[in-house]
Amino acid sequence: MSSSHNQQVATLPRRPGVGSSGNRARIRSNFFPITGFPNQVYQYDVEITPTAPRRINQQIFQLAKDISSQFFSKSGRTYYTAYDGSKIAYSPEPLPLREGQVGEVIVELPKEEGRGSDSPRSTRTRQQQQSMEIKDIKEELPKPKEEDEKKDIKRITLGSSRPGRDDLPPSSSGSSRDRRFILRMKFAANVDLRRVGKLVDGQLPPNAPIPHDGLNALNVIVRHYPSIKENTIPVGAGFYMRDLFIRSQNELHIGGGAEAWNGLKVSARPGVDGMYLLADVGTTAFRKSGPLLEVIADILNKRDSRELRLKLTDHEIRKIEKELKNFRVLTTHTRDFKRKYRISGITSKPADRIEFEWEHEGRRKVVSVAEYFERCYSVRLQYPHLPCVQANSKSMFIPFECLAMAPNQRIVRKLNEQQTGMMIRVAQKKPQERLNRTVNGVTEMVGQAQSGRRTNEYLTAFGVQVADKPTDINTRILAPPTIFYHESSRENQLRPRDGTWNLRDKKVAASSEHITHQPLRFWSVLVLNIKLEMIKRIVENFVVELVRTCRNTGMEIANSYPVVRDNNGGSVEEAMRRAYEEAKRDRGTPQMILVVLPDTGQTLYAEVKRISDTVLGIPTQCVQRAKIMKPNVQYCANVCLKMNAKLGGYNSFLGSIRGAPQLPFLTEKPTIVIGIDVTHPAAFDTSRPTIAAMVGSLDHFCANFASVTRIQRAPPGLQRQDHIKEIVSMTKELLKKPERVLVYRDGVSDGQFETVLHHEVAGMREACNQMEAGYRPTITYVVVQKRHHARFYPTSQAEGDKSGNVRPGTVVDTSVVHPVYFDFYLNSHAGLQGTSRPAHYWVLHDENHFTADSLQELTYRLCYLYARCTRSVSICPPVYYADLVCSRARFHFKDLDWSETESRHSDHSAEQIAKMIDAQFMR
Repeated sequence: MSSSHNQQVATLPRRPGVGSSGNRARIRSNFFPITGFPNQVYQYDVEITPTAPRRINQQIFQLAKDISSQFFSKSGRTYYTAYDGSKIAYSPEPLPLREGQVGEVIVELPKEEGRGSDSPRSTRTRQQQQSMEIKDIKEELPKPKEEDEKKDIKRITLGSSRPGRDDLPPSSSGSSRDRRFILRMKFAANVDLRRVGKLVDGQLPPNAPIPHDGLNALNVIVRHYPSIKENTIPVGAGFYMRDLFIRSQNELHIGGGAEAWNGLKVSARPGVDGMYLLADVGTTAFRKSGPLLEVIADILNKRDSRELRLKLTDHEIRKIEKELKNFRVLTTHTRDFKRKYRISGITSKPADRIEFEWEHEGRRKVVSVAEYFERCYSVRLQYPHLPCVQANSKSMFIPFECLAMAPNQRIVRKLNEQQTGMMIRVAQKKPQERLNRTVNGVTEMVGQAQSGRRTNEYLTAFGVQVADKPTDINTRILAPPTIFYHESSRENQLRPRDGTWNLRDKKVAASSEHITHQPLRFWSVLVLNIKLEMIKRIVENFVVELVRTCRNTGMEIANSYPVVRDNNGGSVEEAMRRAYEEAKRDRGTPQMILVVLPDTGQTLYAEVKRISDTVLGIPTQCVQRAKIMKPNVQYCANVCLKMNAKLGGYNSFLGSIRGAPQLPFLTEKPTIVIGIDVTHPAAFDTSRPTIAAMVGSLDHFCANFASVTRIQRAPPGLQRQDHIKEIVSMTKELLKKPERVLVYRDGVSDGQFETVLHHEVAGMREACNQMEAGYRPTITYVVVQKRHHARFYPTSQAEGDKSGNVRPGTVVDTSVVHPVYFDFYLNSHAGLQGTSRPAHYWVLHDENHFTADSLQELTYRLCYLYARCTRSVSICPPVYYADLVCSRARFHFKDLDWSETESRHSDHSAEQIAKMIDAQFMR
């Protein structure tokens, strides 16, 4: 990492001290103390050509060490060199490779790689004194022959006149060709780890850069052992195994040809009182391996391949192609060798109807793929009526039954609803079980603890020691705020217990009628994709119960009997237009449409929101059929909260107690609280843009927010852009010249702090200057991280909440936080399922000079003001609202053709729709 980066990050605010508010407690963490590391290590640059995945690079590196004694050993002593699987390696002692020298090793692997089964065919090592001679070395080295990769099953194209020579089947005597890799190493730097020791001991000078080079070295060292462990698959900072934490087959298989694999994510982290190994279990989806027919049967929700005896429909073929495209398969129709191919597509015709001209023994003949496999390979297809896999850019056709799904392939696309539900059930573990799995995972992946050391030769060689148990840390539990409701409520104030409460005997603080001076009169009910005659009485009963609950909670509804209709099998848009017209009644302005959905599917919900926001401009409240069958007061009360907020009211607030405000930072001076989120399309989706959203508070209660959205694309050559390009214009739209600005920013990783500081904080300052010369409100910029791996556990059942998690209000700003910068963990919510994940707050910029207590208490109290439920939430509401705006925008743009700015379903441009989102926020 560059020194300029270090210097930039060093401008982050230093910790202003440790907080003291709240009751003191002791909790357990998933941070394992690292009790020793060397004074220095030696860094080497590594280049492997041609490029390969991390797992294959590690295999090449291990083979290179085995066969190159002059590089990795001396006098019979092995150097346990740690490699990151990409470009950097570290050694505890200097390798016999001086500065200016480049070492090269040629490693040949069988094309079908297998962990632990490869042996080098020929290897040679070269050293040159001058780097300028590297070019000559490259020219001398033989390169892999591309044509060696191309031979296998006949490559045919429908309608081709004559197969080429390469189309002939491979010789039965040959095994798969070897792949040749060239590994080059050169000395890069001595890495001084004593600076890491000074960092965690608090002995670094105030303006000294953070030793990122040393921290990176320790991360590579602790991750190397699991990266070379048999049957482990690296994914990011995690290492996954199919049989980790042995479970039943029901937990392994999640449907649709997918499996849930467990893994362990490890990283070295600096703390206030030492270095730690942060370890957390994880679960991700892998493609089921084995006969392709069985995988396809699972995708089509069939019991096994015997149910594939009938011809597939076009819909089934498209579904198979969507699920399997770009996955790798192995041939099974030849005994002596297997070829691996990437699936390019699925044919629309079956194997017995795909024909081509085949030249055999001097004669040309038109044959089908099924006939060809029988004549060339003596394979009589059992499923000739099924399509074929298209491989090699769709120029090759292979029957399903002649293929097997290659193992160890992660699913990167979004899982379907059924798979997601199964994955959640598999991944969610109660706190104590998760902690036990974490400890066991560290034993499996880092090494078993014996006599104070791990059975890990790499850690031993580097002098790194990892404790056998995670550390216990001191914490504090902040007191909950007092929540206020309307003064006419029977219970107009309450202090929640364990982060939850209900609306019994309470009325909303300000109904939409108080704000807009108009009760809910002009509304209608629309039932989608359900025959109205089947559930009309159920819907009417639900509306009666909903109206009664709304009135009991202080939200007045003037029209108790809205018109109820369905879409009668027609389009959703046309049905909503009719519902909109019926809501007018007496020429009034429509206020809301209550929509009954048949299930929890996102497609129909997204279409409803797209139409309501971008076509009709009216809020909608969606309810599910299952929920209205037997409506209860609690469900109706939750719906009431959403309706009131969407119509302009607010449900509760944090008032003053005996004259003392609960949110003094918001009431002492004009202040705006801003939430920011940026969402990106999936990594493989190049058609959809990044969406940036900002929301800003409109009152000192933090009850109502305005929103601003922008659509942005990454510059050419970049997959995405993490900072907000139009931060200046967005800020100008939200600010009404407050004296103080508090920003909560979501979606920023540690490595992006510099970018956010450089573009967004500076951009907000520029926006203020453009609004008025000399206008300079004080700005505090706080990053909220949700995707991290820190977890905390109560030390006993009595110390936890009902779910076994740490209590709401648990704040951590000692031991495992950053040794220099202003950050803290806050568990602000009550546990529901599984193990609670605290939010991690980082202060990137602070002109308001917050103390630890003032920022922690303000943030925690804001978590009780989320308008949509009666419980404290896991991150402060401004960030939640920004995330909601981004989610709504994703629904709107889901079916847009982003090669143009026009929608297939609308005449509005992307920019116009973005403005509509702003106008309809939270509706």
